Amino acid sequence: TYAAAMHEGIIEDLLALNPDVKIITMVRNPIDRAWSHAKKDLCKERKRAVKDVPREEWLAFFNQEYQIKCGHYSQFLPLWEKLIPKENLMIGRLLDVSSEPREMLKRVYNLIGIDDDESLLSAAVAERVNPTEGAGIPDDLLGELEKIYGDEVTRLREQGLI
Repeated sequence: TYAAAMHEGIIEDLLALNPDVKIITMVRNPIDRAWSHAKKDLCKERKRAVKDVPREEWLAFFNQEYQIKCGHYSQFLPLWEKLIPKENLMIGRLLDVSSEPREMLKRVYNLIGIDDDESLLSAAVAERVNPTEGAGIPDDLLGELEKIYGDEVTRLREQGLI
């Protein structure tokens, strides 16, 4: 969400403070991102079950301008790509954290200048430390999220980002 919130002036200020800053941003399926964020805010933080949150509350959360902006990677990633030197920017796929954790970690190491020797990566790299649990997206809410993010999901799939 930080990447979506920053505008050109803030990024330029960041670069003025540290011109060699390394930026890592992860792209997630916008529907999954919105659902996860909503569950955190509406369920976990308020100690409620998914079934106990009224539909109107889910919809109000999903339709917040900031929430929508966070899921539209194709609108904010080009700004980062324009301003951050290519060698200092890594755009990763969140799904690679679980499907290809060693390769993902090597990419991070390469970005920040750390030796990515395979022998230095322990088996714990592939160990899940925060597995997602809980309810899937109810069909009616999934339909609403598809209305909001359907075109973006298509764009990101075409770009190989999800």
